[in-house]
Amino acid sequence: LPHAGGLTSYGLAAARRAEGWPLCISPDCRWMACRTEDGFDVMDVASGDVVFSRDADVLVTSGAFAADGKTLVLGTMDGVVEVWDVLEKMA
Repeated sequence: LPHAGGLTSYGLAAARRAEGWPLCISPDCRWMACRTEDGFDVMDVASGDVVFSRDADVLVTSGAFAADGKTLVLGTMDGVVEVWDVLEKMA
C-alpha cells in the first residue's frame, strides 16, 4: 500500500460473513469494490472492514473507481450503470 509506509500484514484467517468477488481497487489503494451474491460491498483495503454495502436485484458485473478515488461506477447485468460517491454513502 502506498500510504502504509512499510510492511503490512493481513489476517488471512479472518472470515467474511458473505463471499465477495473483487471488481476494482481505487487508484489510491484505499477502497476495494466487491460483487456479492446479493449486491456489492466497498471495503477498506487496510482494515478489511466493509464500509458500504448495497443489495441489488441484478448481478453487478463490472466496476471502476474514478481518478478521485471516491467515485465508484458499477455496471449491472441488465445494462444499467450506477454512479456512487463512496464517502457520502459512508456518512
